[in-house]
Amino acid sequence: LTADPPAAIEAYLAMCAAPAEPGGLRDVTRRGGNGPIRFTDFYLETESGERAVSRLLDGPDPPTAIVVGSNQMVPGAVRALSARNLEMPRDITLVGCDDLILAELYRPPIAVVKSDNAEAGRLTADLLIQRMQSPGEPPRDAYVATEFLPRGSCGSPRSATP
Repeated sequence: LTADPPAAIEAYLAMCAAPAEPGGLRDVTRRGGNGPIRFTDFYLETESGERAVSRLLDGPDPPTAIVVGSNQMVPGAVRALSARNLEMPRDITLVGCDDLILAELYRPPIAVVKSDNAEAGRLTADLLIQRMQSPGEPPRDAYVATEFLPRGSCGSPRSATP
């Protein structure tokens, strides 16, 4: 990914639009601080987080930062880092999603992108009802505000410094 966590988070938003490559990686056209920003396909479970992070770390050009798109995947991501004796943020930056208490209990605490899940649920329900009531209307975009909460897992890894 990139040593610049805000840039990685920005690029994360482009993930769904990027075509999948062989092996499940996605290469977003935008380039980050140290190279391409890659994404893996995943399922929302711990084991999937471990597999996805392992695939990234064991590749030919390991990332300096990883944004985990689901809080269910964070334990697996941490397990993959630990299995390789990688320390946050000395060796790699890790950012999760949703501000659960679990993120604060890790050492170091995991930086997160926080969003209002209740608001996202309400908005989704409203959009679904509108779509059902007016099926001929074109789809519309909707957004829920996010906030980046930097914590101890976030920094410039040793390999990213000149």
